[in-house]
Amino acid sequence: MSFTVRASNVPQGEATVHVEVGGTIYDVVLDTATGLGTLSVPHGNLDDVYKDASEVTATVTGVTGGNYEHVDFSGATAKAAVATSQPREV
Repeated sequence: MSFTVRASNVPQGEATVHVEVGGTIYDVVLDTATGLGTLSVPHGNLDDVYKDASEVTATVTGVTGGNYEHVDFSGATAKAAVATSQPREV
């Protein structure tokens, strides 16, 4: 599962965004030309037909570098639905 992190202004130098997913903090480095970064996280519904669908929430908790000042993280949350796998006939 992947989340795209986008800064409204490109960073002035290296910038790292800290994102919390399921109680774990991940670091996402932003591209200095585009202000974009990608976070890939595992999810538990892979091919287990007995697991119910779930939802994964990613929340930005901070940023370091990039010469950012007074960063507003309100609304910096994304949710992704993880569907159950379909059973396969063998």
